[in-house]
Amino acid sequence: MGLVEQGTAEYKVRTFQDGDEVEILRIFEDCYYEYAGYVVRTPEYWRWCCLERPDVSRNSVFVVIDRLETPVGYAVVGKSGNVWELSVNKASNVEEIAKLLLKAAIDFTLKSGASSVSLHAPIEDEAIRAVCNKLGFDENKPPDVFVSVLDFKRLFLLLAKDQKEQLKQVNEDVEVRLRGAPTWMASRIGLKIRNGNVRILEEVQKPTVSIELDTITLSKLLLQQENSFFMWLRGRVSVKPFWKIRSVLKLFSLLNMKASWFTPLSDYG
Repeated sequence: MGLVEQGTAEYKVRTFQDGDEVEILRIFEDCYYEYAGYVVRTPEYWRWCCLERPDVSRNSVFVVIDRLETPVGYAVVGKSGNVWELSVNKASNVEEIAKLLLKAAIDFTLKSGASSVSLHAPIEDEAIRAVCNKLGFDENKPPDVFVSVLDFKRLFLLLAKDQKEQLKQVNEDVEVRLRGAPTWMASRIGLKIRNGNVRILEEVQKPTVSIELDTITLSKLLLQQENSFFMWLRGRVSVKPFWKIRSVLKLFSLLNMKASWFTPLSDYG
């Protein structure tokens, strides 16, 4: 462990030391818990996906500490030029801390012979974005992520929990027919929606509206990757009777993940 040359009156940069994992996980959660794709981490998982990477060492995990020597930000940097993770405590001076971390990352990667530095950060994070612009980073398309839904019934219920009041606008017996559903998945899902409550049924005897679509389209609608109106216009979603389309559009506008998606580079394997 040692101090790095960069620092200010408020903050200093040092390299990783045993026990930092506890504060690192707290900082990580503070940064990303509101994003879709966030998964609670353990110290063992963090060490596996960050500290034990082939191109990462203790001397390439940079930690910013405040005057009380409490970690307030960190960056996991690889000799490959990848900043595998960068997180900053939101209650601190995010821009100042991020600048210290990125300067340490750039210095390390240049000394390691990397030709470029790559950082994966949420596009909505204006503070990190501002620092990246000042340091000359270009903006590129993030890596693609494949997400698969294994249990649509449970996902419907989870999404409905946060929309109880708004769901009072929808009172329907919905039959969802899944085209091309795998053999282990039910091809029909019943939703009984009354007074803001959603109940899952194995079968709807007399549905007030039937929705037919494939599993990929349903996943995209629930995960907020596609617009239900455009999917209907393109023929990806079939609604019967057709005059119930307003009710279906309202339903999908409520039953979807509202949070933005973000997956740290360290989780890509």
